Formats: sequence, C-alpha cells, structure tokens
Amino acid sequence: MKTVYLNTLSGGNFEVLCQDIFLQYYKVPVENMPLVNDKGRDLIIHSPDGDIFVECKHHPHNPIGRPVVQKLHSAMITENVSKGIIVTTGYFSKDAVNHVNINNLPIDLIDRDRLKEIAYGVGYSLLLSESDDKSGSMQYIPPESGEIFKDHLSSFISRTLLSYPNSISSELAIEEKKSVLVPFYKVEYDVNATFSTSVGLIHTEKCSDTLYLRQQDLSLCDSSFSQCFPASSFKSYDPVADMTCVDQSGPAPTMNELTKTAYEYIINKHTRSVSYDGRNNQSYTKTCAPSKKDILIKDVTHVYIPYSDIEFLLHDRKRKMSLAENHTSSFFVLNENFLNCEICNSKISSGMLCNDCGAVVHVSKKKSHGLKCSFCDKTVCISCSQYFKKYLFFKKPVCSACAIENKLKTKRYKIS
Repeated sequence: MKTVYLNTLSGGNFEVLCQDIFLQYYKVPVENMPLVNDKGRDLIIHSPDGDIFVECKHHPHNPIGRPVVQKLHSAMITENVSKGIIVTTGYFSKDAVNHVNINNLPIDLIDRDRLKEIAYGVGYSLLLSESDDKSGSMQYIPPESGEIFKDHLSSFISRTLLSYPNSISSELAIEEKKSVLVPFYKVEYDVNATFSTSVGLIHTEKCSDTLYLRQQDLSLCDSSFSQCFPASSFKSYDPVADMTCVDQSGPAPTMNELTKTAYEYIINKHTRSVSYDGRNNQSYTKTCAPSKKDILIKDVTHVYIPYSDIEFLLHDRKRKMSLAENHTSSFFVLNENFLNCEICNSKISSGMLCNDCGAVVHVSKKKSHGLKCSFCDKTVCISCSQYFKKYLFFKKPVCSACAIENKLKTKRYKIS
C-alpha cells in the first residue's frame, strides 16, 4: 500500500496521481493532456465505450462550483464526448451537485472521500496530511466484542423471552461471532413540494428524512433499518486500519447512478394520492408526486455497517442469529429463526425460555406453549410441565420438581 499526502502535491502532481489511479481502475489507456491549452480537460480515459474527459482540481479546502461543471460539459459537447469526470481533493458545492442532478448531466463528481475509496482499491492510501484527515464523510460502526456485545445481545433477547429463575444473561454463552463491514450510502434530504388545482392548494409535502441504500445493488433499506442507525452511531473512517473485514461484493456506483436512484426512491416514498372536491361539487383524486426541483439532497455519506453471524448457547442449546450492529441492544435483526416457537414454529412476539429443557416457546392469551409453575414461578415449556386440578375444571400448571416435592397427582398437557 503506497501512502500519498495530498497536501504535498502540486496541481501537476495531482494530475499524474489521478492518471495512475484511473489507469489501474479502468484498465485502459489514460492520456495526460498538456498543462497549456488542455481544452477544458486534464486527462482522457480511452474507454472501449468512448472517451471520458477528466478534469482534476487540487483544492483540498475549497468547494468546486458550478462553473467548473459547465466548462467541462462545454468541452464534452465540442468534442462530442458522452461522459465526463471531475475529481477533486476537496468537495463540491451544493450548486454544482444540483446542476448535475437536475439537468441529468453525464458527469461523475468524485470528491476526496470517494477518491480515497477508489485509490485504496488500486493500492493507494490517500491522506490529506501526515496527521490524516478525519473530517471526511466516509464513516463506519466498528463491530463489538466481549462482554459489551454479550450484554447487548442478552438485553435484546430478554425483551422477547421471559426466563425464571435463571436470567437470559446467565444462560447465554457466545461461541463464535463473525463480522463483515457492509457498505451503504446514507442519503439525507429535504422535500418541499406544493400541489394545486383550479380550486387552489390541495396538498403540501414538506419534510427532512434519511434513507439508506446498499452499495452492492443500490437497494433501499426499509424505514426501521434507518431508525436503527442515527448519525451518532458512526465513527471516522480510516481506510488503512479499518478495511480488513469489508464486504467487497461489488464496485461502487457512480455519483450519477447513486443520486438518480435516490431521487427515484424519494419521489416514490413521498408520492401521495389526494382526494379533493372540485367547484362542481364532484370528488376528484390527484396523484401528487414531487419533482427533482422539490427535493434537495443535502448529504450523501459512505458508511459501513457491521453484519454479524453469531453462534451462541442458550441454556446449553446451540442457536444462530444474524444481525446488523449499532452499539445498542436494539439490533436490526437479519435472521431471527431462533425466535420461532419450537413446538408450533410460530413467530414469537412474546415468549419464554424453558428452564428445564432450554426450548424457546411462544406465550399468548389464546394458546401458550410456555407456562409458569404455580409454586415456584419457573418458566417451562408445555412439554416439561404438568397440571393438577384445584377445582373441577381449573388447571394449575406445575413444574416436575414441584410436582414431586408436593406429591401432587398431575397429568401431562395435550400438546396441539
């Protein structure tokens, strides 16, 4: 891994660095244009699908504005080139980003954080200075381990399963935990749209929200996933130290692909069917869908979230679970088959851990496969419990130990 400190580079050095990065990334010839009279582009990537014009801007502390985008676009039109890239050691102004998105320009905007990621994939570690730049927008959640993770997992299970006299934490033993950092894009946006007809204003859509897109296929994560990962969960991203367990299942999308997909999801999420009465007293229905001009994408952050596969013992019975970690006990569960009732296989929203055999069973008002002993309150499954009749039709559950101790005449439950 070759480390490059961006603050030590001149503009020409930065162009040479970008030439080598794109040469290895695209695996096609990359031409470096003369410093004088470069006709609005610094590099030309000779792709089989057509040339790509690249403009390199070495401005670590200043935004790249709309005029740079317009200049490159003009050069592309003049030379009949269908794709362009602007790469910077700094960042892009909102005006520049919105100009590309709203006009659907075929120009990919690569800021310092995205350049770091591309460069890392071809053997470069790009740092702003020797002290490194920790203000970038690539962030991650480090996987937990040890007693902290065990406490969070036991708290999570305890919210669903009742266990007595042994607590969940005393019955839990983690045997193996494998974690991988999965890349996502966190998109923060505002919507401000109004919809009118001949009768006047019929609907206003105004909100600020966040959505998560998985890098692999830009699929949208549901709202419950977003709620599990507030901004405070993430730490600064260090590509040298923290990329050891990253899911490398696919290349990063271009910024154009990312924002186009984000706009589609945002428009779909905030489209409403609105009913209103016309002036002729007839009822009408109008589909109110915000346009791109009604949407402001405030920030796109590259984040890494730990997906963990856990094997653990619960009352000496081996179980498995897959989840996304967030350093709390409110995990986003990817696979929770162990929370299916082991007698009827129904999904458990409220259940018990049998303190005799270790089975996980459901509890409900209509029919329960988990019971409490009438004498000692031990939680047991219906297979391990018995009952005696205190009155003619009134059954009282009892565990096997209390049945023997109290010399009760008991019967087994019929399991259905």
